Amino acid sequence: LSLAPIGDLEEIDLFYKLIDSIEKNNPLKRFRGEVYYEKDRLKSLYSLMKKEAWTPAYLNERIDAYIAELPTKEGFFYKRKYKEFNAGDLKKDKLEEEKERMEKLRAAVNEFDRFQQLMRKRNRYDFDDMINWVIRAFEGNKNLLARYQEQFQYILVDEYQDTSGTQNRLVELLISYWDKPNVFVVGDDDQSIYRFQGANVENMLEFANSYQKDLFTVVLTENYRSTQPILDISMSLIDRNDERLVKQLPGLSKELISSKDDIKHLTHPPVIQEYETQRLEMTGIAKKVQQLVAQGVAPGRIGIIYNENKYGEELSHFFQLLHIPVYSKRHLNILELPLAQKL
Repeated sequence: LSLAPIGDLEEIDLFYKLIDSIEKNNPLKRFRGEVYYEKDRLKSLYSLMKKEAWTPAYLNERIDAYIAELPTKEGFFYKRKYKEFNAGDLKKDKLEEEKERMEKLRAAVNEFDRFQQLMRKRNRYDFDDMINWVIRAFEGNKNLLARYQEQFQYILVDEYQDTSGTQNRLVELLISYWDKPNVFVVGDDDQSIYRFQGANVENMLEFANSYQKDLFTVVLTENYRSTQPILDISMSLIDRNDERLVKQLPGLSKELISSKDDIKHLTHPPVIQEYETQRLEMTGIAKKVQQLVAQGVAPGRIGIIYNENKYGEELSHFFQLLHIPVYSKRHLNILELPLAQKL
């Protein structure tokens, strides 16, 4: 049997085939407009299921439990009298809308096995499949596991906050032979707040609790990227997150100190500027840059940070209108260009 990693275009083709074969009464089925609208969401969901080793049966249980709890969740019932509704009455429209959303998720989950069958028919696999295969091999063959436990006696895990459930299970299996394993993990819990990003701060907490007796903890508090005012204001925000390890593990502190000689003396506080619309925000930014350039500030010393490339592309049009040259440092994906998508 000759297996090969699946390519991006081939994977898209498989999702098209999956959607084409879905029954007419399935919530995922569309007959007009963008027929393959659910493709990207299915891809993201299936990747997450593999990363966390979630089976369709497990997710169906979680969906059932979530739907059962909806009437008690905030936002789905009236807290005070409103028109003809009394306090405690259910918001039926909102409840039905959420149930409909969950049934759509259930329909997607229930197509997972069929997609995996399509992959097997073509003798294809992806990165997430490889990790799951190794885990199954280790769990089913103790001699194989023992061989690798003996081979890799010192384990280093970097970016530990980004480990998925399956990656973490792989580490657990490799170090499970020893009561006090030679394992060194490096991570920043403040970079991993949301479980559904495929990253899990719980992994760090469970690790700390499992080896509490022998754990040697080093907290890095010297920061070489930011000025102290930026660190202080960032702390005032991130400290509201109760999932932080400093709030769950005794003896931990994480007060960051600006330590780069070139910038640690700077005391400029960040300024929050609010705008009514995104268009006004872009106009305001472009005008501010224009003022700075007119005052003699070198254009190369002015930087604008944004979290999505499309925002930067739109913002560049505002600079063009003011005849201000722009340099954008980003990778271009030609498959996302409108012309390429039409082709």
